[in-house]
Amino acid sequence: MNYTKVGLTIVAILDVVVVLVLYYTTLTTVSVYDYTKDTKVEFDSLYFSNVTEENHSIEPNNLFKTSKFLGDISRNATVSTHSTLPIPKQKYVLDQFIGNTNYSIIGYNGSRVYNTSKHNNNTGKFCMEKPPRLVGKMAIPNNILPPSWEEIRKQNLNIHGGSYMPENCKARYKIAIIIALRGREDQLKILLYHLHPILQRQQVDYTIYTITMAGKGVFNRAKLMNVGFAEANRDRKYDCYIFHDVDLLLEDDNCLYWCSKEPRELAPYMDKFGYKPLSYSLGCRSSNAPRINKYFGGVVQVSHELFLEVNGFSNIFWGWGGEDDDMYSRLWSKGHDSVNPYGRQCSYSMIKHEHESTNSVNKARFTLLYHTISRMQNEGMNTLRYKRISTERNQLYMNITVDIGIPSQKMNHFMESNFDGIPCNKITTPWD
Repeated sequence: MNYTKVGLTIVAILDVVVVLVLYYTTLTTVSVYDYTKDTKVEFDSLYFSNVTEENHSIEPNNLFKTSKFLGDISRNATVSTHSTLPIPKQKYVLDQFIGNTNYSIIGYNGSRVYNTSKHNNNTGKFCMEKPPRLVGKMAIPNNILPPSWEEIRKQNLNIHGGSYMPENCKARYKIAIIIALRGREDQLKILLYHLHPILQRQQVDYTIYTITMAGKGVFNRAKLMNVGFAEANRDRKYDCYIFHDVDLLLEDDNCLYWCSKEPRELAPYMDKFGYKPLSYSLGCRSSNAPRINKYFGGVVQVSHELFLEVNGFSNIFWGWGGEDDDMYSRLWSKGHDSVNPYGRQCSYSMIKHEHESTNSVNKARFTLLYHTISRMQNEGMNTLRYKRISTERNQLYMNITVDIGIPSQKMNHFMESNFDGIPCNKITTPWD
């Protein structure tokens, strides 16, 4: 055996291995500042996207994808090494992208989106108090047809994992949009197609979460919204949360989805009610409850601090009705009232749909409302129990499917009672 040749062959193989290791370890190493967490992040992919200054849209022909990179936390997005992108098979220098304000670099690891461009919202001035690209009143057809998912994705190429942040200024607010639903895919398509462009024109930093109830049991919208708050809060720190019905379309983008210290009713004017704001007296109420309830539903905004102050929504409103009035009473009892700083500009069209059979009217809702204030500190976010079944971050939204359980046998019996013709039962408390 010629040991000299064997030795040279081994050395040659080792040289190739070293070259390959060096190639892949220096493939796409950049410094990344993550302003939401102090952790090192290993990404599955890195996207280079040309963002035009005129309309801040991503040009598909300028979208490239790497195989993998490791981002280290740093306040400046700078290049550690020059890199070769395997797709397409040409050589690019990362600082050509980072150093040019027309480009952004977005990494996506399945749970968070990171923007490492020069306008990544960690520095720079706030966006204008009056967003410059608002269009005002928007025409909404009576019988609007749902677009395809492909149409919505093409319209929103700058949305990643349901998230967006302005490219050339720092958003004034970080907002979680929470949509509780089961099924309703056509309405979700229409809403996303309509809402994403509005929120971008309003220059907010936002993520859309859909909280899907698993199974075919009695629907519980309020509990799903509590789940949405909990899951969004785990994902990122937000200034406020907007709880949004899937069937409501804003008619004027001058109604800003911005945060306020006081709770906001964003949908006081709806075509369904002839564009007249609703207020009413409940069938029966306790002495410490509001005399007149304002409508607080459809699309509402609550700050992070205020949501926790009132212990979130109630978890015991199974079926249709009552949960919005319960939340209004909780807020009112803490000295808060809903506001609408934009007046008639906050008007909405409702998408026509058939009522879900598993969301029947809760006959016991007035009794539950009678006891709202006495039970609110003992029932809500602090008693929330659910099982997360799956989490899926699509381009357009983040969907979390959950099992929220079923009402107890005692609660089921209670909800089926007719209370002998009286509006509520002031003694029975089936949630104890």
